[in-house]
Formats: sequence, C-alpha cells, structure tokens
Amino acid sequence: MGDAVDIPVAVSEDSIAYLEVPIAITGCILYIFVGIAIHHYKETYHHMPWIHESSVVCLLGVLMGGIIKAQTGVSVQFDGNLFFYLVLPPVIFSAGYSLKRKNFFKYMDLIAFFGIFGTICNFVLITAGAYAYGRVLSWEGCYKMTWNEALVFSAVLTGSDEVSARSLVRIKDFPRMGALIFGEGVVNDALSIVLFKTFLPMYEAERSEIPLHAVLVTSAPSTMSIISSVIMQIVCSLFIGLICGLMHARLMRSIPAIKHFPIYQTALVLLFGYLSYCVAEGFGISGILTIFISAIALAHYSWYNLCSSAQIATRISFAGISEIAEGFAFSYVGLSLWVYESAQMNILFSIYMIIVVIGARLLSILVL
Repeated sequence: MGDAVDIPVAVSEDSIAYLEVPIAITGCILYIFVGIAIHHYKETYHHMPWIHESSVVCLLGVLMGGIIKAQTGVSVQFDGNLFFYLVLPPVIFSAGYSLKRKNFFKYMDLIAFFGIFGTICNFVLITAGAYAYGRVLSWEGCYKMTWNEALVFSAVLTGSDEVSARSLVRIKDFPRMGALIFGEGVVNDALSIVLFKTFLPMYEAERSEIPLHAVLVTSAPSTMSIISSVIMQIVCSLFIGLICGLMHARLMRSIPAIKHFPIYQTALVLLFGYLSYCVAEGFGISGILTIFISAIALAHYSWYNLCSSAQIATRISFAGISEIAEGFAFSYVGLSLWVYESAQMNILFSIYMIIVVIGARLLSILVL
C-alpha cells in the first residue's frame, strides 16, 4: 500500500453554522444552571454575588468562538435577523406580560422624564465625547470623527440594555427601581431609534460626497421633526400593540369553545404578541416598544379570558422561553466576537468610548 495522503477539507461558513446552534444551546443550559446557583446564593446570603450569569455565558461563547476560529479559520457571523426576530422578542414580551402594571403606570411621570431627557443628555454628551477624540486628544494615529459620524455613532451608543440592568435588581424588593429601569429603557429604545434614523441620511450623504448645501436642505433635521418623529413612534407603537391585544381579547370572548384547549390559547397569546412586533418592524417602527405594549394589553385584557390552565401556562412558558432567549443571546454575542480582525480594532478608542459612555450615563442620571 502506498503512503497515506492528507486530503485538505474545505471549511465553509455553512459548516460552521452547524456548530453555532449546539454551542449556543449549551450556553443556554449553562445560563440556567448558573442562574439557579446565583439565585440560591442570593437567598442564602441575601446579596448579589460578584458575577452575573450573563457574564459566564458570554465568556464561554468567547472561548468556544476562539476555538472554532483557531481550528477552522472561520469566524461565527452575527445574524441580525436571527437575533432581532427570534431572540429579542420573547425577552421583551415576557417582561411586558409579567410586568407589575400598577407600579409601571404609578411612576409613568418619572419614566417619561428619565426616558426622554436622560436619553437626550446621553446623546449630547456621547456625541461631544466622540467628536473630541482626535482633537482634544490629538496624538498620532487618532481618527478624527466628523459631526455626522459622531451623531450616528452616539445614537447607537445611547440605547441602553434594560434587560440586563433589570436582572440585577430584585423587583420584589425594589419595585420602584425595577419599574424605572425597564420603563426608561423602553422609552430610550424608541428615542434612540428615532435619533439614528434621523441622522443616518446626513452621514450617508456625507459618505457619498453630496455637496454640503444639498445635505443641509434634504437631510438636516429640525428640533420639531425629531419631536414629531418620537411622537409618531410612540403613537404608532401604542396603536399596533393595543390593536393586537384587543383583537386577541375579542377573539377569546367570541369563541368560548377555545377555553377547552389551553395549549391553543397559550400559543395564540404568544403569536399575537409576535405579530405586533413583525408588523411594527415592517413599517419601520420600534418593534420592542410595540411588543411591550402588546404584552401589557394581552396581560390586562386577554389573561382573564383564558382558562386557569392557560393562565398558569402563559406565565411559566413565557418566562422559560425568555430565559432561554437571554442565554442564547449572550452566548451568541460571545461566539461572534472573533469575526473582527485585530487590524479593524482600536483598543485605545474602545477604552476611551467606554469611559465616555459610563461618564455620560452617570452624569445625566445625577443631574436629572
């Protein structure tokens, strides 16, 4: 027999896709077990441990993503459609469905105050910080952002993650804080999307080298246009969310026989919430705000039309799906970290912007 010949095997991105989901599901399982351990720790010692389950799962994702990159040379690609249409909606829907509505509406004035003015303060401070990099700190190799780049970049960083922040606060012990964190996050999300969509045309026009006077005429937003866009986002989200919630409630009352099928009732609650999210995204409206409002409407109007089995099932199943989605999200983010090459990274700028974001957030909260 002749000598064995090594046949090179081509590793494609499609083959990596078969590894993404099993690793992410493994991360979900670890997320659940770490969550059990942390909750047991909190009940035993009556304070939070030094690490959160999301950190453990994200670090596991980074480790596994690095192993995949080292063995195959191919990085796991972040799929926006997978994240925004399958992972994020269950988390927001469960939060709205299980929300203590009394506390939420009780502190609506504070939620609106911090959500609107806090987001604007963050946006202004982060924009100024991003624009100052390369000018105030003018050492060799510093990239100087234009105002349009700084505005779009700031709109992205202004959005806060209310899901992770809410997981660090015991809602039962601090109902006011929990309501403020989540409510402010929902308003912040809608306003951040409006700011991004408002300033993005100016940035695209700048990159296309359109004359400055044309950019100012066609794309420069006014204060009234931003305010009207925010109001339109909120009104449309309210309308779509409420319509889907009321449609489901009416359907449950119109078909009494459906009360004999708790599985179908549970599925319809979830599907009507998901429908509101997809409709809102299709019209360019904040799907997060819409599905949150839809979940509140479903919990307020439809929950009482469900049979007792379906009432229990919706509470437990939606919370369980949300936990799985959160674990998948954190592990998936860690997996996809290795898609960036070292040449594309600027560690100094990243550290600088982390300090700017933390400082802006802290300063705006203290001032308000």
